[in-house]
Amino acid sequence: MHVIGGRARTRAMGHARLRALCAAAIACAAAGPASTAAAMADPEPAPAATDLAPAVPSTPPTVTVPSESADKAECLSHYEEAQVARRERRLLASRAALRSCSGAACPSAIRADCVDWLDQVSHSLPSVVVTARARGADVLAVKVFIDDKVAAERLTGFALEIDPGLHKFRFESPPWPVVEREVLASEGVKDRHIDVEFAPPLPAAAQLTARAEPKPFRLERSDYVFGGIALAGFATLGYFGGTGLYDAHQYETTCKPYCSASDVDSVRSRLVIADIGLAVGVVALAVGLYLHGKGAF
Repeated sequence: MHVIGGRARTRAMGHARLRALCAAAIACAAAGPASTAAAMADPEPAPAATDLAPAVPSTPPTVTVPSESADKAECLSHYEEAQVARRERRLLASRAALRSCSGAACPSAIRADCVDWLDQVSHSLPSVVVTARARGADVLAVKVFIDDKVAAERLTGFALEIDPGLHKFRFESPPWPVVEREVLASEGVKDRHIDVEFAPPLPAAAQLTARAEPKPFRLERSDYVFGGIALAGFATLGYFGGTGLYDAHQYETTCKPYCSASDVDSVRSRLVIADIGLAVGVVALAVGLYLHGKGAF
């Protein structure tokens, strides 16, 4: 009996130990993923230094500090480029470089030189002003090329700055033919005018413009005065000249050469009066026409 009781107790203790082991296994399986994530999130500390393997010091985080060396190098590059371009008379490129090295980011010594040179280059740059006409009217839709590069898409009236020297200009404004011209730009000469004529004015339009409207014809007072004098002169010529010539012809056929002196003097006097009437008529007519053209009175 004692033996059977001992075996039963041993068997009961074995079942209890087995149940405890199964519960522990289930608990470990449930806690496995969480422990793995915790292990990945919290890495193990570095092993302590030993005599065989010395500890590796940890690298501090790198902090990026903005450096001025790049800006200074760029300022110096523009500083040198501006001087070279100015010596080669490429004033537009020189001005662009001087504007860059005149900024506040550049050292004061470089900036002072660039500001001074920028003013000198700006005063030396030449400029031109282009105007275009066709058939007597202004043309704005004109594309301007300078040395085969587009300088303006249309005319605005503003000046175009160019480098000093000889330049080739080309002006395009369809449907008019292309106009080309060579222009010598002198240093320091500002707002030089370049007039482009695509087509001259039409002859008929030019004549209509030049011809003034005719005045309506009317007689002036001078016309009446000198016209009357001329008429009287010509009437005197007609009367005295006609009678004098008629009597002279009669005397020639009847009494010549025995005509009386009074008859001869009478004919001669009438012919003289006829000549005076002719002279007065001609002069009065000329003066009247002159005064009529001048519109004197």
